[in-house]
Amino acid sequence: MIGRLVASLRGLIARRRIDGEILEELQDHLEREIEAYCLRGFPPEEARRLALRDLGGLTQTIESTRDVRSTSLDTIWRDLKYGARLLRRSPRFTLTALTVLVLGIGSTTAIFSVAYAVLVRPLPYVDAKRLVFLSEHQNSGIAWPNFDDWRRRATLFDGLASSLADAVIVTSGQLPQRLDSRSVTSNFFSVLAVQAHQGRLFDAADARPDAALTVVVSYAYSLREYGSASAAIGQAVSLNRQTTPSLASSRQDSAT
Repeated sequence: MIGRLVASLRGLIARRRIDGEILEELQDHLEREIEAYCLRGFPPEEARRLALRDLGGLTQTIESTRDVRSTSLDTIWRDLKYGARLLRRSPRFTLTALTVLVLGIGSTTAIFSVAYAVLVRPLPYVDAKRLVFLSEHQNSGIAWPNFDDWRRRATLFDGLASSLADAVIVTSGQLPQRLDSRSVTSNFFSVLAVQAHQGRLFDAADARPDAALTVVVSYAYSLREYGSASAAIGQAVSLNRQTTPSLASSRQDSAT
């Protein structure tokens, strides 16, 4: 039914072109019939009359093809109305079918969204294809001694960086907030080739045992809490009851 509907709609849209092609085919067929009658000894006028008689007339034949196309569209319309009546007579079946259809479309959309985000959409970093994620056992992460050993011995990578997803309680604002955060190595941003929107990012001095605690806030956080990215630099941020200065506001497309 869908195929007939598409063909009928295509016939309505390209009606003039289809009529022209049919007329060209009929004229070619008519000329062949006239030539055949002439070869049998009939005069040209009589041969044309006999050929038109056999064909049924150009205008009548074109109109009959139009009737066939319109009849096909009418048949599809009747099928649609018949299907609608059946669904209206069986509300339970209709509700079940619609529920299954909605769940199928929703689950398919969700799976595609996840697949696109994980497999198709590139990461927003320079040379994202060269980035590699390493773990020890089923994405469970890497113990720090092992990572430190890998970083010292690895020669095939431009750099290795580590991060640990966690959450912090920020109490330096008007109300306490629980925010997502990451504890990262000092070369984390340099490995990803990320530049700060304002201020600076971590360096080797921030990784020393006696270094003061520092934090890089996201672009959105700096706008929300301080009004601008530049105003966030040097501000004291209380994380889990520990006060740390803000080094920078990272770029909006790579907030951390």
